[in-house]
Formats: sequence, C-alpha cells, structure tokens
Amino acid sequence: MNLGVTNLVTYLKLEEYYWPMKHFPGMLATTQQRPIACNSSRYRVNINAVVNSQNPVEVIARQDATIDSVSTIALLSAVLAVNADKRRIHVYCDSAGYYVSKQVSDWVADKPIELHFLPTYSPNLNPIERLWKFMRGQIIDSIYYSTFAEFRVRIMAFLGELESYRVQLERLLVLKFAIVQNQSLVAI
Repeated sequence: MNLGVTNLVTYLKLEEYYWPMKHFPGMLATTQQRPIACNSSRYRVNINAVVNSQNPVEVIARQDATIDSVSTIALLSAVLAVNADKRRIHVYCDSAGYYVSKQVSDWVADKPIELHFLPTYSPNLNPIERLWKFMRGQIIDSIYYSTFAEFRVRIMAFLGELESYRVQLERLLVLKFAIVQNQSLVAI
C-alpha cells in the first residue's frame, strides 16, 4: 500500500513490562545447592509507542508512570511534531479506554491525525505487537537484570537502537492482510 509522501500510517500500542518478567525453566543437580539470582519485588514499565508502518525501525516511544489520555495526547503530539510535513497521519490502535477517550478525540479533532480502531482481540492486526514480541526475545526473556533501573534503561535503549535490527524487523513487521468473507481482516 503506497500512501505517498503526504500520508503516514502508524500503529499505536501500550505495552507493560514487569520486572522480573518470568521464571526460566532449568535443571539443577539435586546434590548441590546453588544460589540463583532473583528479585522479590514487582515493578512495571509502561511504554506507549507508535511504529511507522513503512519504516519499522522508526518508533516513537514514551515511558510514563501511567498510561492515560494525557500521556496518549503527549505521544500523539510527539508523532505530530516528527511528522509536521505530513498532510494526514493515520494511527491504528486498539480500543483501550485511553485511546477512545473523549479527551483524546477532542484533541485530535483539529489535528491532521486520524485514529482508526482495530477490532477487539486482534493483536495480530497490529504490527507493533510483533515488535514487542521481538523485544521480549532479544532483551527481556533471556537476560537477568539485577535492578529495576537497569531493566527500564535497557528497554528504552533497545527502542533507540532498532536500526541494528532493521533486517529482522522488516521481515517481521510486514503488512500482509487478507479480507475473509468481506467481514474480517486476517494477518497472513
């Protein structure tokens, strides 16, 4: 789909990451005692981000204490600032309350941003979900972070170094969808 240089299509999504993320399966000899590093508290990193559908390494992300209408408007403001030359910016997002709120819809009313809401329970239609899965595989699921600050910094650093993953992301974040029975979109 070529929308030309005057339009931009982006995908918006909140992702929450908990530290520590998960327990890792492993095997220890029963005759030996070994200390295993772990964390006993649970903190959350809230990331609200958009990915450019035509350039998957172009991501605008914000980390906020809470994701709500105010933080969503701040993210959309950043998208608008980066893409000031675009006539129209199409943003596809799920139907989370902070995206469909009156405050957000009032704010975008006089902006060149058009929000499109994806069907409920269809993360397969949102390419940024594939970015989150890729990020989890690269830096979250396989690495132990001894402090929450280190965990948080590494997540945001990863989003800043996506160019080094360009080949993988271009394969992963493709926009191939099929219409099934003139009703549904299905990722293929």
